[in-house]
Amino acid sequence: MKTDKVISQIRSASREMVRQFGLLSNRFSAIGSTSQCHALVELDTQGVMTLGQLSTILNLEKSTTSRLVMQMADEGICQIKPDATDRRNKLISLTEKGLMLVNQIHIEAKAQVVQALELLTEEEKAAVVRGLSIYANALKQSGPKYEYKSRKRLKKNIPEEA
Repeated sequence: MKTDKVISQIRSASREMVRQFGLLSNRFSAIGSTSQCHALVELDTQGVMTLGQLSTILNLEKSTTSRLVMQMADEGICQIKPDATDRRNKLISLTEKGLMLVNQIHIEAKAQVVQALELLTEEEKAAVVRGLSIYANALKQSGPKYEYKSRKRLKKNIPEEA
């Protein structure tokens, strides 16, 4: 299969997934921004984290993550405590309100995935899990160097090369 065709198909599928997950309409707007929802899920999954750890997982600048966490703390969604072992670090964890909100996200997101998986065979389910995992890992490995080039082009209004 030609590389251009593969790229086009992957980009098309990725856009469709973004739309179906409700990211364009911020499906969870009653809970918070898309970034807040991702932060909630990661804090729930990982437990107590430092700002740096959360920034890395969310693939956001530390300053952006700091503003996000401060807003969440102001809303009573998370709490920030000093790290007893390293004063430079602040430890972020979910409050009861944050746990209730993330539970809503898990319930709705899981239901959406369950509905989609019910349409697939066991083989297809395994292929989806394997393919998405491989692709997500490749994106993670390639992300920073390409992100910089894209931002640089956008700032200078230089069209991307084919």
